[in-house]
Amino acid sequence: MIGVIPKPGQLDAVEEFFQLFKTRSACLGGSAGNYTMDNYLSIASSVKLGRDVKLAKFINLYGCEIGDEAKIGAFVEIQKNASVGKRCKISSHTFICEGVTIEDNVFIGHGVTFINDSFPVRPPAISCKPRLIGKSRRRS
Repeated sequence: MIGVIPKPGQLDAVEEFFQLFKTRSACLGGSAGNYTMDNYLSIASSVKLGRDVKLAKFINLYGCEIGDEAKIGAFVEIQKNASVGKRCKISSHTFICEGVTIEDNVFIGHGVTFINDSFPVRPPAISCKPRLIGKSRRRS
């Protein structure tokens, strides 16, 4: 996990974080110059970030994909095997669990919690059915 909690007067720690992020983002196909980032982030090296992604404070991302120009609000967690499309806005205090796919140009409001719980009383031995969030489709 990558994370930095700089204290006042610790500009070197912030610079060190961005240097590390530039190295890791090159492996992800991006450039640190294309990301708007604040302090207090927890981003695993397995995260795939698109271009011009904007990340707020206090987020937790691991094993997920974030599309180009997406905006992730404060206090958001996105778990592994979840994906957020291009130009999406994920508002603050949102939890996106494993198996959720959010298509392009989708707005997720404040405090939304996704679950991958079909009927279990206990955690299942196999993965739950993935969910797709996006444009409505008419059935013929």
